[in-house]
Amino acid sequence: MNKIKNFQDWLNENAQIGKTSIDNPGGFIYSPVAEEENESNYMFFSNLRRVKELSDMILSMDKSKIDSLLNSGHDWANDHISSAKTGIEHVFGFFNDELKTPVTESAHDTVDLHRQFDMSPTWWAAWRMENEKEKGLKIQKDSFSKTYEVKDKDDKVLFVFDYKRNKIFTNEMPDYFTLKDEVSSEEMQKIDSKANDIKDDLAGVDPDKKEETKPEEE
Repeated sequence: MNKIKNFQDWLNENAQIGKTSIDNPGGFIYSPVAEEENESNYMFFSNLRRVKELSDMILSMDKSKIDSLLNSGHDWANDHISSAKTGIEHVFGFFNDELKTPVTESAHDTVDLHRQFDMSPTWWAAWRMENEKEKGLKIQKDSFSKTYEVKDKDDKVLFVFDYKRNKIFTNEMPDYFTLKDEVSSEEMQKIDSKANDIKDDLAGVDPDKKEETKPEEE
């Protein structure tokens, strides 16, 4: 049996300054206020983000206990949420009409990925061999952005592996990315082969080097 490097040797959660959205397949991180810092109405966007964050936190709470509280003389909370929903619907309708670029609820399907880990092609090859078939995962490669998008059987995005920068973007906890400690020689050969395929795909790509602009010919 071969001793495979434990996932803890690769795993390194980095501090996030913002969120990484799945609609940006390269997994680029942006500052939570960068897109509004030059706007005179930056508080509008800040308040809107806060409404979303609070809504997500409430939805993560025990719904049966919330239901019980609402039925125990706290229906005022229901009224507040109803009023907020009506107000936001009015604002959405106004912008949707004025901007002439209608957005439907079904078309706006993004997932914010809050956690970031450093990983390697070897880890990816080993983890994929262990989990893809067993968990019925759906894995899609984007050669342009150098990423793999991993979904479960219900099409929920689990994580994005950016193999150009050896990073994972996810909402999953670290334990989700564990590997078994030992593999057979045959398995190790397959892992190394698949990892090398990724390295071959990156031939000539320097993730730390910015693209240089060629001077115009006179």
